[in-house]
Amino acid sequence: MATYGCFAFHSGLLANGCPSPEDTHPLHGEMPCAAMDDAWLELEGDSLRVTGRYEYVMGFGHHYQAQPAVVMRKIKRAV
Repeated sequence: MATYGCFAFHSGLLANGCPSPEDTHPLHGEMPCAAMDDAWLELEGDSLRVTGRYEYVMGFGHHYQAQPAVVMRKIKRAV
């Protein structure tokens, strides 16, 4: 394993566990700990998207590419 051993293998995109209210540990596994290969901002109208790309390759095993994003939108409020 390239992260924290078998303990963390269940916490990435390869094999997500089902957390319970008793689970208070921080995120771990290959995806939450990954440094993005690329990162960028996208502006469109009243929204800002923070996104990136990460490719996971482990020898002859798992291989995936993820592109997580967070979108922030302007909220119009009447006073």
